[in-house]
Amino acid sequence: MKRSRLIAAFCLLSAFLISACGGVDGGGGGTTVTPYSTTVVNDFIALLNSSNLSSRAISVKLSSTQISYIRSTAIARISTDGLTNSTDVSKILGSMIDGAGTAIETINSTADATGVLAIAARSAVMTIDSASTTQLAGSSAQDVVARITTSTVKKVSDVASDSMALSIKAEIVSEAVSAIGSTTTLKTSTTLVAAIVTSVVTQESAVGSDSVRAVLAAATTAAYGLANAPATTAASLAIAATTAIATVAQNNSSVQSTVTALYAAVAVSISENAPNSDVANLSTTITTAVSDAGGSASDIPSNLDTIISEMAPTAKASASPTGLTAAGTITLSSSGSTAGSPYSAFTYSWACVFGHGPTVAPNGTIEFLTPSSSGSYVYRLTVQNAGGNKIDTADVSITVAIPEPTTHSIAQAISYIEAGDYDAAKAELLAVSVSSSAEAGQAKLWKTFLDLASVAVNKDIVSLAQDNFGFVGYPNTLKTLFSDAWFSKQWYGSRQGFVKYGTVAQAKAAKLYEFYVPFTESSSTSDGFIWGYSLNSDNASSGVWSYFAAWSDSSTQLARVDYYDSSEQYTVSGSSSIALPPDTSTAYVKYDNITDLANPASMLPAISAPSWASSLVKYQGNSLSAYPLYIIANVIDRNPSGLNAMVDKVLSGAFGSDFDSVVAAIKDMPSSLSITIPGSMTENDDFDLAISKDELLAYAGSLEILKGYFQYIASYNFNTDLSAFKIDELFGGLSTNIGSYGDDLPSYALTIMNAYPKGILGTGILANRSQATRNASRASIVQGVTDIYTAGTALSAKLKDGSYDTLLTMAHSKMTGEDLAGIIDGYLPSAKALYEAIADSAKSVSVSISDTETVTATPGAIFDGAFFSPANLFELQGVEKIKLYFWTGTEDYHEGWTYTGLVDDQATLTGTATNDTYRGFAMKLNLTNLAKAYPGIGDLLDSSPDMNPLGVAGAFPVGSFGTDWSGDDGTHTVTYDPFDPVSIQVRTMKWLCGYGVPGN
Repeated sequence: MKRSRLIAAFCLLSAFLISACGGVDGGGGGTTVTPYSTTVVNDFIALLNSSNLSSRAISVKLSSTQISYIRSTAIARISTDGLTNSTDVSKILGSMIDGAGTAIETINSTADATGVLAIAARSAVMTIDSASTTQLAGSSAQDVVARITTSTVKKVSDVASDSMALSIKAEIVSEAVSAIGSTTTLKTSTTLVAAIVTSVVTQESAVGSDSVRAVLAAATTAAYGLANAPATTAASLAIAATTAIATVAQNNSSVQSTVTALYAAVAVSISENAPNSDVANLSTTITTAVSDAGGSASDIPSNLDTIISEMAPTAKASASPTGLTAAGTITLSSSGSTAGSPYSAFTYSWACVFGHGPTVAPNGTIEFLTPSSSGSYVYRLTVQNAGGNKIDTADVSITVAIPEPTTHSIAQAISYIEAGDYDAAKAELLAVSVSSSAEAGQAKLWKTFLDLASVAVNKDIVSLAQDNFGFVGYPNTLKTLFSDAWFSKQWYGSRQGFVKYGTVAQAKAAKLYEFYVPFTESSSTSDGFIWGYSLNSDNASSGVWSYFAAWSDSSTQLARVDYYDSSEQYTVSGSSSIALPPDTSTAYVKYDNITDLANPASMLPAISAPSWASSLVKYQGNSLSAYPLYIIANVIDRNPSGLNAMVDKVLSGAFGSDFDSVVAAIKDMPSSLSITIPGSMTENDDFDLAISKDELLAYAGSLEILKGYFQYIASYNFNTDLSAFKIDELFGGLSTNIGSYGDDLPSYALTIMNAYPKGILGTGILANRSQATRNASRASIVQGVTDIYTAGTALSAKLKDGSYDTLLTMAHSKMTGEDLAGIIDGYLPSAKALYEAIADSAKSVSVSISDTETVTATPGAIFDGAFFSPANLFELQGVEKIKLYFWTGTEDYHEGWTYTGLVDDQATLTGTATNDTYRGFAMKLNLTNLAKAYPGIGDLLDSSPDMNPLGVAGAFPVGSFGTDWSGDDGTHTVTYDPFDPVSIQVRTMKWLCGYGVPGN
């Protein structure tokens, strides 16, 4: 069945933003720990994503999509090689480089291959530097560095042309060597550079002298650029390089014939990069090295000093013309280059070092004939002196923009969308929008439509979903987002059921609120019943009344056992006389959300499960009803310091610069624009669906308002240590003492309370974080309401015209345009009044609170400061306690209540009580501040006995608890102690308000 990809884009974006605020995710199966192999790849990708994406000669110009593709391909290769959970750094790096090379082949850019492989070599050195002995798998760091650098150089033959091979290999060695300077332990190794040279040169012997020469030059240049390079590096390089050359020369005749020139290259590199070294003795050093390696020293020239004294040539490159806007030829020129003393001649060569440009012809020309060859290119001139020992290079840039011969069209873009290629669709729409085509305006609206959908895969939103919520497979491309690929986990329905807890003795020792024990009905019964369930019932809610029973573990029925705190006894529910079963009997606990594997519900995105929530996985598994618990558990686990950063990611991602650009593009379009979505894309071939610019603007306005809400949230502090909430009992474990029975607080509740002894408000929650963000919130909400007002005004006019048939009218197919226009017109004045009131704190607006009642509010006041901070919401005692009042009264919710004083007085209070007498707490609202936004709040509270039964201005009841007397209906004198921990509710309320942790 065809998917409604575009409509889903809006729904998904909105739903995700809302869930980012309200819901959370988590998922079945064990903790999510980033494998070491993934960390290695991530370190490499971090270098690619960094602001400095340049190796010494080549700039890496990759898009974020291409970099993400390199990452996924590298991880996939590691998985294919069976190394996902390996810690062998050498194998992981080798596999990563193979994967990156495969990705570069697909991207098809030789220049990018240079940078990617060179930076991979740098990353590898840094990874090896931090690797443990175990991760090195018994090898020395020096051996692993040499081996991986060689492996990276070897990969060049897979991804680059012969003309580029030398440059890329040199860059790889250069980056590997220069990375040593930024390491901790490797930088002091005198022999490490030599090891790299030896390993690479040994491999490169089969390629020939030019390749070895390039490696030597790059290595020595980089080595002398290292910070704190050892004084003996020159000699070490000379020995290592010439030893490698001599060794390979013995076994390879093609190298033997050029060995003299290679020795000269060693001398040249060292003398140029270490001018203070003892060049005079260099010949002797090299001779000794070759002899020690078993080579023939007779081939070493005695006049190396003469070679060293040669002056390098000068390269000068130019192009005519420097760019093309139609098919044609560009001529490259080396005019102005010089030979270098003492020679009068030089040789030169050209290579494309950026872009995938054609080869330079012998006459120096390059042909660009087709639109596919459009792009930016860098061609490099390499000049070599007649002696062949010294070179110079120069670059020239070329820009080619040959127009496509075919006409771009929206139809072609739609075909790309239906094929799932959204990047190609956007490129096609962009081409149409900047053309002179009659479709240009519609193409711009289409592209904006896709751009709005693309916000859902913004990198910060992807990070939010994966890193903060635990959606392990949340995609980073629209193609994947609108496919089923990331819905990779089957989630099931859930049912009530019983799980074995242990023995009856263990359940009693844990003071479980209730548990269940097996029984069979007694053949001799007496009056009375117990409450029980069928153990094998498909739904544990099907209870049965049964006669008094004789206990037997073989029964298929379970009787409920309740805990009564007054006597700390357990009693069979429904009976106070029947004895409990033996302590050795099996005890069961009932769960509401046991995974029902027989009833699959749907495919949902896979989600991680924190290790501490093991019972969530064990008892609820992949049940659909447990899904929100996984989300909440992940938020707690992945945001231990609080939620500020998570909210900030929403703002920088969903509502960042991408979103602002889309909204600006929508506003820049004429109101007359609309686009038609074919029925084939909406799973309904019967009709096409039109969306106008004004409808899109109205939707964007609603998102701007949502952005303002998030900014408002971000203006308050939501950072507090959440680690105290990492409690298994909260997420599917065995919760103890959680009923209305008993005064003992659950152990997990005390854990949380002890972590925040001054109450939740004492953690700084809702304290002012940023007034600037609050000001931005006001501006966003005002702008959003304004845009809805603007769009609504335009839509109303179109509907009255009678010719408008778009999404709005289809959504209300039973209504006429006039009807819809009337609804919009009725809404517009209140919308305008709202944005004017938010923009100006002195303006008021009428707000309906019921079908018959309205109140006057000044909503702009909530933006003038930290309106919702505790000090502004409530009257406080000191700086951390909310004023808490004590009251007594009858069971009737609002009659006969009596205010007895502030809890902080700690006074015992004498009063009368019957079996209907209740007592409770009331918090005191800060009416002075609240009246800024709601001037009539005091009158409203005073006029409502339900809201203010105590007659104290702003006192707001927060619950009642317990009768003071049971028995006859007479009146009794009792003493109340506000600090007496009468019930869980009371003690929890006092803790929330900052009065400390109640004793247990």
